[in-house]
Amino acid sequence: MIVATTPALVGFRITEHLGVVSGVAVEGMDVVRDLFAAFRNVWGGRSRGYEKGLEEARERALLQMVERAGAAGANAVIGVSVGRDSAGLAWIFHCSGTPGSGAV
Repeated sequence: MIVATTPALVGFRITEHLGVVSGVAVEGMDVVRDLFAAFRNVWGGRSRGYEKGLEEARERALLQMVERAGAAGANAVIGVSVGRDSAGLAWIFHCSGTPGSGAV
């Protein structure tokens, strides 16, 4: 499935818009990972555990959105927006876009 942040796709003609689809994924905080991340913040460096967890959550949200678009009969999702918020002890990734069907 084609997924794009743009409102249109070059060489692809949308013949039907199918509403809006979204995806959400929550990445809970981990006390041990938080402790190591705090040390890294003090002494510098990257927190690969955080990076990996946040990237996986973003991918889960996008996959959920794509699955919903496919269930609606779409072969593309355009105008995709991805965001991240924190709520208490968790990161929330959310995305939405316009599913459509069309042809090259």
